[in-house]
Amino acid sequence: MCMRVLHLINQASPQASAVTLNLMATAMQKVEAQHQAILIGGQPLCDAARASVIESFIPMGAPGGHALAALPRLRHWLRNNAQPDMVHCWSVGSLLLATLACRSAPRLLTLTLMPSLHELHLLRMLAAEAGPAKLGIVPITATIAREVLCCGVDPQCVDILRPGVDMGLIQASERDAIRTRWELAGDDPLVVMLLSDPPTQCDAARATLMLGLTQVGMQNTQRPVHLLIHPDQKNRLAALNPMRPLNNEHLILSDAAAAIPWQVLPACDAVIALDDGGAGLSIPWAMAANVPIVGHATAGICEWVEDHHSALLVAPGQPAMRHIAGKLTDILSDPQLTYKLRDTARHEAFSFYSRTRFGSDLNTVYHQLLDGKELNVPDMPSTGGLRFAGRG
Repeated sequence: MCMRVLHLINQASPQASAVTLNLMATAMQKVEAQHQAILIGGQPLCDAARASVIESFIPMGAPGGHALAALPRLRHWLRNNAQPDMVHCWSVGSLLLATLACRSAPRLLTLTLMPSLHELHLLRMLAAEAGPAKLGIVPITATIAREVLCCGVDPQCVDILRPGVDMGLIQASERDAIRTRWELAGDDPLVVMLLSDPPTQCDAARATLMLGLTQVGMQNTQRPVHLLIHPDQKNRLAALNPMRPLNNEHLILSDAAAAIPWQVLPACDAVIALDDGGAGLSIPWAMAANVPIVGHATAGICEWVEDHHSALLVAPGQPAMRHIAGKLTDILSDPQLTYKLRDTARHEAFSFYSRTRFGSDLNTVYHQLLDGKELNVPDMPSTGGLRFAGRG
């Protein structure tokens, strides 16, 4: 009999972003099962799901997109439909909801972002209540896994499952069309994207400081450098204020499509990954899109890329923004360095973030949970890349 998997995510969760939803789409496409997805929230979540290639889903309205507000509706839905063999939760809130509504079914939680302190306490309680036979937690990085384990979750419940990236969604041929939408003429203007997971978390004001320093470094080339951010980016207005006296507001590009990396990365010349939200699932998308990466050398970012190998990284700290601006200037002005870094990163994205590998490993995890076994994600195969070896 074909396994029935119910996928849950709620709009109020920081994980309810296009990159996480696309990973959900990959799970539904690459694991042989009867999949149903319930999206708890409103039109923005449904729009993001369609952009993320989730082919069919059930919208379930709830005030503010909060998971618990959907409890009565989910219970009603479960009474009128076949019971799932597995509930795959894509946010901590939806895990709590599944625990209350589907106590008999095994539950799997995918973590694509670092949980908040409140979510970590909640995870510890839910894991203790369910036990490893009923609950599995699969963070996409070791950095997230360490935080989950440090909060007291049973190690038998936790293992790292590296994500898969849908390379086919990245259309390099769209570069000119995207830049035309931004009103950029030709290839002279340079565009640097601020990576952010969730899409609005990173501080735009810090990135603008780096942008100003980069402009100084690029003066000899006469090529303007633009910063791409989300319209709701944190401190967006503070980022614009220092630009106004110089009539340079046009150097800040605000586009809601920044929340969907594959829709804007083909038009970017570089990306920056900072320590306040730049270590998420957007990084492998930038790697796959052949866009060079500059950023902070935090533990989370260093799990994705390596300094002077697939990116240019600097240690976080007070002078870090000046150093990042210097690295960015090198990237934007040295085609040979740019080619070396982005070619390596793209090779590693293809090597490690295969959708087929992700689907196969996820299928293994599903059956381990169904059989009541300890979670044990298969070792990553040796593919010639350099980032990982062995487990996770």
